[in-house]
This record gives sequence, C-alpha cells and structure tokens, in this order.
Amino acid sequence: MMEADKLLAKTLQTREREELTDEEKGKLFMELMEKRRKHFAALRAQEKRNRPPTKAQKRTQMSTYLKHMEVQESNKKKVEGSEEKAKSNKKKSLSKKRAWK
Repeated sequence: MMEADKLLAKTLQTREREELTDEEKGKLFMELMEKRRKHFAALRAQEKRNRPPTKAQKRTQMSTYLKHMEVQESNKKKVEGSEEKAKSNKKKSLSKKRAWK
C-alpha cells in the first residue's frame, strides 16, 4: 500500500515537471530564492536584536539614564518651589482681603 502511494507520488511529480515550461520553472526557482533570501535576512536581523549590548552601548544607556534622573530631580525641585511660592502668595492675598474688610 505504501509503495503504491510512493509510486503514485513519483509519477505525479514527474508529470508536473514535464508539464512546466522552462520559463515557469525559472519563475518558481526565482520565487524560491527570494523566499530563502528573506527568510535568512529575517534570521540575521533576529540574531542582531537578541545580542547583548556592548560595553559602549551599556555606558551610553547608563549616562542617558542618569541624565534623565537629574532632569526629573530638577523638575521636582522646580515644582516644589513653585508650590511653595503659590502657597505664600495665597496667604498674602488672603491676609490682604481680610485687612480690607
């Protein structure tokens, strides 16, 4: 039974090969090569993405992180300073309103 299936598959494949013209065979071959090229390019790109960062990359990442932390701290100080000024201005305006009454 299995031998009959294998024989049938071989005969069908040979018929299909005979039916295809050289031009069609060339197109199919070019499509196959294009698919292989894209596949291997995708694998190379994936390998690049999965590589650990180099020492220089780690250094730049750390310096960027530290710069952002300094910016956040200075922004917090500015916000705290402006809140304190707003509170003191509010107290002054309230005291002026009471003085006029």
